[in-house]
Amino acid sequence: MERATVMMIPSFSIKNEDAIGGYGGASGSVLDVFNPVAALNLKSSKSDYYKALINLYGEIEILDGLKYRLSTGVTLNEHKNDSKEAAYQVGTFFSNTQNYAYKSSAMTKYWQVENTLSYAKEFGKHSVNAVVGYTTYKNQYDSFSASKKGMADGIWTMDAGSDSPTAGGTASTNTMLSYLGRVIYSYDNRYIFTGTFRRDGSSRFSDTKKWGNFPSLSVAWNVANERFFERMNRIISQLKVRGSYGKLGNQEIGDYQYVGAITSGVSYASGDPNTLWVGNIQTEYVPNNLKWETTSTTNAGLDLGFLNGKINYSLDVFQKKTTDLLLRVPIPLSAGANQNPYSNAGEIKNNGFEMMLNYNGNIKDFKFSVTGTLSHIKNEVMDLSTGSQVLTGSGATHGGSAVTYTKVGYPVYSFFLIKTDGLFRSEDEILAHSKDGELIQPNAQVGDIRFVDANDDGQIDGNDRVYCGSPFPKYEYGLRLEGAWKFIDASVYLQGTHGNKIYNGIRTYTESAIYTCEYSTDLLNSYSFNPNSDIPRLDTNDANGNGVDNSDRFLEDGSYLRIKTVQIGFTLPDSWTKRVAFDNCRFYIGANNLVTWTDYKGYNPDIGNSSISARGIDFRQYPLNRSYHIGLQLNF
Repeated sequence: MERATVMMIPSFSIKNEDAIGGYGGASGSVLDVFNPVAALNLKSSKSDYYKALINLYGEIEILDGLKYRLSTGVTLNEHKNDSKEAAYQVGTFFSNTQNYAYKSSAMTKYWQVENTLSYAKEFGKHSVNAVVGYTTYKNQYDSFSASKKGMADGIWTMDAGSDSPTAGGTASTNTMLSYLGRVIYSYDNRYIFTGTFRRDGSSRFSDTKKWGNFPSLSVAWNVANERFFERMNRIISQLKVRGSYGKLGNQEIGDYQYVGAITSGVSYASGDPNTLWVGNIQTEYVPNNLKWETTSTTNAGLDLGFLNGKINYSLDVFQKKTTDLLLRVPIPLSAGANQNPYSNAGEIKNNGFEMMLNYNGNIKDFKFSVTGTLSHIKNEVMDLSTGSQVLTGSGATHGGSAVTYTKVGYPVYSFFLIKTDGLFRSEDEILAHSKDGELIQPNAQVGDIRFVDANDDGQIDGNDRVYCGSPFPKYEYGLRLEGAWKFIDASVYLQGTHGNKIYNGIRTYTESAIYTCEYSTDLLNSYSFNPNSDIPRLDTNDANGNGVDNSDRFLEDGSYLRIKTVQIGFTLPDSWTKRVAFDNCRFYIGANNLVTWTDYKGYNPDIGNSSISARGIDFRQYPLNRSYHIGLQLNF
């Protein structure tokens, strides 16, 4: 519906009393965009969520410093959905002849048991803390859904329907068993050593590959606690050097991916004469030797404090190397599988740093704090075990070509697009854009886009795609300002990114004349009206491909700075609150997502997508809400 709100032509009537459902819509030779007002009123979906958490534990001290602990937990989640769709005829493109109802219910049951044995003891300047144990969990999911058509207006119960009854459901279970151990040794609070080990067994892998071993080791040196450092304590109140190396596993691929899925109820003909039979077929290929994805992290850190904590600084430099990457690897359509199978398909490396700088001060009764953060990550694909060494990502339009790809030597799912090189300003420029006497763009006219023939083969096609940027920012930063004066306090948090790219999929429709929809007002400044413009001429046939969805024309800088939160509070004096038996009483007002500064033309540069392959693609993305709130905090 977000896309329809932007692309719906406003000249069409919102309502039509003569139409089924009472709403008008698009008709004729235009893009089939559903009336967003009709969607709000003819379709409804209500979701209810229920959650229960139960946690119990028992602990007993066996010997001095030696304890046994049993922890258990149960989490129950239920989601109920009730969707309704009234009968309608919206324009000439969309119709629903009967009222339709859909209901679903899904339950997730999760339980976990932990058994640990811990030992903590101090021997003079020596301190030891050790834990061994095992944990196990089981996660069960069960869902059911049903739908029907033909119920009378205003009656949405299933039994009131008469046509097209459907019912379905699914269930899955995954379990894990883990053995763990951890030892922390400290000498005189100056030298600290930590070692951990986990052995995890997951039901999401076959019996021969279910186990993964994940060790880690860290060391720290509190330099500020050394005797030779005492002279500098007045200035440098903290100096700590840290280093660590460890491995973590990833098993998030869904359940039963290591077995071939079987689909039932498939009809096929056999015999002479042919007889129609119903049987089962395998619809997915079985991944060979699927195993844990492993991320190895090497980290070096530094913590600094000055003037007894008035100034604090922290720096972490790290390298993360992910091997046996769990990805779906493309296979030919002729293979007949419903979807691409998972495979341990490659290796990715991330290098970066994170730093924090904080200052705490006061001027008489005014206390304040300033905290800034900055992080940088460089992502690079080192290897892909896919034969072609390429993974195709996601498109930016409905049914359009992909704009993101994963290739060795580049960040994961980067933008690979056909480069543009301005507009043709004259016939001579069109003729000059040639190879061996043949025009590279034979359909171009003055005012059209000049595309770069990257592979120098004399034509423009998908083989001319080149790396054009990554959806992942080069830098992420934040700034928090806090202050308090007597009974008044205030805080502001700013957050932003720099260096990330966004593909604006909506602009491929609103700034291309090949689609008959609501156009952007930017087209009023196109070459057709302004020969000095950088926007190509309007052409409903678009023989040159000015509006293609795989060029960098619609790729934008996604950098932004946002005032994320603002809050002002007032705390009542103790002399007031004691009269009404309150320990503390604070009133506050605030706002979220107050202002965003960005060059991005879309609604929100902070693009979120459930799929990593669609990261940085703005298509059907809901705008970010600005919210205001008022609150009261009471402590008794």
